[in-house]
Amino acid sequence: FERLKKLLEGVNIKPLGPFGKGPVERCRLIKSRREIDYIRKAAKIASKAMKDGIEAVKEGVNENVVAAEVWRSLLVNGSEFPALQPFVVGGPRSAMTHAYYAGRTLRKGDLVFFEIGGCVKRYHGACVRSASIGEPKEKIKRISELAKKALDKAVEAVRPGATSHEVDKACWEDLVKAGLEEYRHRCGY
Repeated sequence: FERLKKLLEGVNIKPLGPFGKGPVERCRLIKSRREIDYIRKAAKIASKAMKDGIEAVKEGVNENVVAAEVWRSLLVNGSEFPALQPFVVGGPRSAMTHAYYAGRTLRKGDLVFFEIGGCVKRYHGACVRSASIGEPKEKIKRISELAKKALDKAVEAVRPGATSHEVDKACWEDLVKAGLEEYRHRCGY
């Protein structure tokens, strides 16, 4: 600490907004090749856990059993303990942000929401998906198609120098026009 403190004496570090006040925050802005590799590896682990979790979704299965499969897959595929638990929730609570599994038995017609993050060397890669037990209702299909298009627009907006605000705006523009404002969550984080 003392050596680092001495090295930083006289270094003028300008604030970068509400979360960028010091040298550590400045270093977080640009990821090294190694850091990017860790994030990609974590994302691949999360993707595998997502696939395994979705395969565990069946009518009559308890949410906790699905969540256990997600945890198992994360760990056996190399994830460290992630910063957030995997979110696995079905039925009426599936639209709640960061809802957790609570032992509910999954039923035909349920939507099951997943948000899963893999972790490698404390770098995270996450993915979000939904599954349906049986054929989803027409309204859900319509919203799903709109969401896919919105995601494509968000991905197109991601580029060096883009802000999360710009990505969020690109994502939500058409969804808001379609009257889906009540479902708004942030994207681009």
